Amino acid sequence: IDAEIYSASLDTAVDLIKSIDLSQYDAVISRGRTGKMVQSSINIPFVNVEFSGYDLMRALKLAQFSQNKKTAFLTFFDLAQSAKFLTELLEFKTNIIIPDPPSNNQEMEEIIMDLYYSQHVQLFVGDGACVEFAATLGAETVLITSGSEAMDKAVDEAVSIISYTREEREKNEFYHSILEQSNSLVAVFDKNADIVYSK
Repeated sequence: IDAEIYSASLDTAVDLIKSIDLSQYDAVISRGRTGKMVQSSINIPFVNVEFSGYDLMRALKLAQFSQNKKTAFLTFFDLAQSAKFLTELLEFKTNIIIPDPPSNNQEMEEIIMDLYYSQHVQLFVGDGACVEFAATLGAETVLITSGSEAMDKAVDEAVSIISYTREEREKNEFYHSILEQSNSLVAVFDKNADIVYSK
């Protein structure tokens, strides 16, 4: 696999992906809400790196080192059930606040400000957007990073999609060459009666 790696925040990811010549690539891998935004801006296969149970456990284990600090868990994805289960499994001594996931960046910032100023949360465990904004307020943060198992799964999925896409492209090229070499006159229309191919 030949991969080029770029780093971008939620606010800059779409501009970055639009500045890249995607014709050189077979697929894009990204994660979190940044990945969802990138996916809507591209026309090549996309794979999202999912948060695995191991990723959440590692982040929560790190949070345990900051004992007696009011803690919140916040991401753009609904991971409340998994987070609650893991805090019980890890025998968290303090309750962790897990708000409903925000729907956009502004809502994320509003939730964090309320948690920090009104509920006196000192430690935020979350995705890149959560950690980035919480740090500007001076709060302690723990970023949920993607471990090797989540990355391996995403890369394997990308390779499978690319292989399937290449096979389909080869089939299409084969049928197209048959049409081109045929002596028959051919016209193909879509359901709106617009012509999509003619010979």
